[in-house]
Amino acid sequence: MPDGDCFFFSQDWAEVTRQIAADQAGASPHMYFSLPTQRVVAADPTQVAATTTDEPQLAFRYDAARRYDVKIPFGAGDKQSLLWQLGYDPLARQPYRQLANPLCLEVGVVRHYANGSDDAEQDTLLRGRLRIQSLQNLVARVETQLGLS
Repeated sequence: MPDGDCFFFSQDWAEVTRQIAADQAGASPHMYFSLPTQRVVAADPTQVAATTTDEPQLAFRYDAARRYDVKIPFGAGDKQSLLWQLGYDPLARQPYRQLANPLCLEVGVVRHYANGSDDAEQDTLLRGRLRIQSLQNLVARVETQLGLS
């Protein structure tokens, strides 16, 4: 996931892959999949932090034509733009809602650590700084695991 703060429990991953495999074996398989995001408490990932789901994560097949708009910077609405193209209601933000006949299939659930800051949910600059920090932390962990630092 983009910011390194998302994860699956093993049963979640099994359900996502089962649903995608079943879809792909059908008569009209989807090219795009949306995974509802559920915020969890970092200290105890089994504890749900909110009753509603957040902005879904997206997965798509290698041959899918629609992609993120490279002209829209990360965090500036790139995902929302693609969600709207794929059949999400542009007026419904929390919770996100698919319109009739969406191009993507909603499958499973992905967990996202709540950052503990309601301010970041409202302040896009703060959220951007937190995303950069999260990405830097992820890169540092990967570099450490690979022995590059």
